[in-house]
Amino acid sequence: MLLIVSAALLACGGAQPAGRPAAEPAVEVRFLERDGREAPWRPISEAARVARLRGMVDNDPARFAMALYQLAWEMAPPAEPAGPVLYIGIEEGGNHAETGLTIVEDGRRRELKALPYLRLEEDPESLSGTLLHETGHAIHALLVAGIDLADQHDGTIAPIPHSTFAVTDRRTAFNEGLAIHLEAIRGHCGRDAETRAFYDHATLRHGPTGDRSNEYYFPIKDVMTYAQGFARYQAVRDGLFAFETAARGDYLRVQLDPGRDLRTLRDPGSLVASEGFVASVVFHFIAREGCAAGLQALVPRYRGLFRALRDAERRRGPTPIVDLAAALGGDAIAAFLDLSRGVTVDAEAAQVWARLYDASLALDMKARTAILDDLEVRRTRWRDEVAADPTLLARRIGPIVPVKAERRVGVLLFGEPQPMSFDANAAGAPLLALIPGWTDAHVAALLAERAARPFADPADLRARLSKRGVPVGALTPLE
Repeated sequence: MLLIVSAALLACGGAQPAGRPAAEPAVEVRFLERDGREAPWRPISEAARVARLRGMVDNDPARFAMALYQLAWEMAPPAEPAGPVLYIGIEEGGNHAETGLTIVEDGRRRELKALPYLRLEEDPESLSGTLLHETGHAIHALLVAGIDLADQHDGTIAPIPHSTFAVTDRRTAFNEGLAIHLEAIRGHCGRDAETRAFYDHATLRHGPTGDRSNEYYFPIKDVMTYAQGFARYQAVRDGLFAFETAARGDYLRVQLDPGRDLRTLRDPGSLVASEGFVASVVFHFIAREGCAAGLQALVPRYRGLFRALRDAERRRGPTPIVDLAAALGGDAIAAFLDLSRGVTVDAEAAQVWARLYDASLALDMKARTAILDDLEVRRTRWRDEVAADPTLLARRIGPIVPVKAERRVGVLLFGEPQPMSFDANAAGAPLLALIPGWTDAHVAALLAERAARPFADPADLRARLSKRGVPVGALTPLE
């Protein structure tokens, strides 16, 4: 059984000739099931269930996802199937996109090793918002097919599952940020009633309701779902991932709490290991010209993004979000510079921002005016320098230096706690303060050394910190 999802839009980009109707791209959606995690998939054959699933993907986020998937398929068609097909495996706990599918149909076993597919739960939210996010991963898989990215992923750096507000590793941040930006685009540009009710916080409910829909729970509603959909949209849209967390004293709060310290900019290495920062750069590139016409009108803008994504991945550089911004050029570079507040190109950017914050807080208009004048000169210089040489976006980003501290942290829901692991060129002060035996002076010493010059490797880290009296025995290098 299959479902054809169509949307009247210019999926291929560019203007249509006068008098010709817009193309009607169609993606075959095929629903699958299986008897266990190790069993092959098979088509769902029960007519009533298929009809129910069809109804669940009849929504704006799903239609937007299909239009983007169609575009990616046209730009990078796999060897098979012949036309754009999105397989969705329905199973409990499904919220993933994977590559490599085994299907048994009409007694024939098929191995589609290069084809991405989704694993989703059988409920409306999973087949709308989650579907949009996971289709982002499927699109990425289509576009990078044939490019070996395995050696760029370092799952050892973050011992907890990724989250928008965490600092993990650059490859995870890039992959997830690309998918997260689609959720932010939905929140910003979606015009269907359900989307607007959620993101506009349109209905205010008070008093016991028997669920988590009222105002009592709203401040932690996102944390209770772990996905943090509402908070991540606000932070992506407002570019708040340039700032250090406001949380202190607990690993999960430091990594997952959406609260930001608006005075303190993140270090360059931390910035490019942030899913939220990647999502912000891509979101601002797509949404920069507005979106009054809704989601489908945005699809032509993605052709350039997808092309740049493929170019960036072919470079196989150590910092993919920098490669993507450089490949996109102009508007994307401007967004990167503004959203990062210049910390990857200017050693003084964080201090200048802190002075602006302090002057604004104190209502010191004279000082603020002088700082703003200086900032405009700096921002012009950043733009001109990077326009001449886009590689300068990574001028202050050092290599990944993975280490672990023997402190067990984690989320019990996802397994046993693990040693606290991080990139020494990315971890911020709140996380470094959790290292056993380290004082504020030790943390300050590491940050000062890193600001002067990123660490080259674990040996360089240990040597430079030892000279400053920092107990480096608390850290173990990771391969």
